[in-house]
Amino acid sequence: MSYSLLKKSIPPLIKQGAYALLADKMGQGFYTGPYQTWEEAENKSSGYDSVVILKRSLAALDESLEKKKGFERDGVYITQQDYAYPILTYLASHTIKSQAPLEVIDFGGGLGSSYFQFKQVFGNTIPLKWRIIEQPHVVNACQPYKNSELSFYEKLEDIDSTENSILLLS
Repeated sequence: MSYSLLKKSIPPLIKQGAYALLADKMGQGFYTGPYQTWEEAENKSSGYDSVVILKRSLAALDESLEKKKGFERDGVYITQQDYAYPILTYLASHTIKSQAPLEVIDFGGGLGSSYFQFKQVFGNTIPLKWRIIEQPHVVNACQPYKNSELSFYEKLEDIDSTENSILLLS
């Protein structure tokens, strides 16, 4: 029996019960729409504005900073080197060509995963300003991680940029 035939033959009530059981066991939800309004769908869902995700992400970031290796990505502590070399190479070459400090505006940069990866590869060899635009609750939670190079903002308008600024869409 094919998967699609099996899927069509299961009554909706049993499917919804199975989804609810799985969601409860896995700690996450499934799409079950359709919904009549955006508000109704939003009330039945969770996402990156979830406090659970933020807490898990902060714990992974703290672990990476404490161990001085690895980095946080999407709430997971990554121990092995898994750098985005094309991005890192472009940023370094741009800085060398422009002969100016590197200024990155990281839209959706979370807790600074790309910044911390960059720092692990280049250390303090490249003058740097890394500004992250994120959701308000992330910006508030990340204030303790701010330093002379790294800062967090809610809106692009809040950032003083120059013609040398690079927009990174994380």
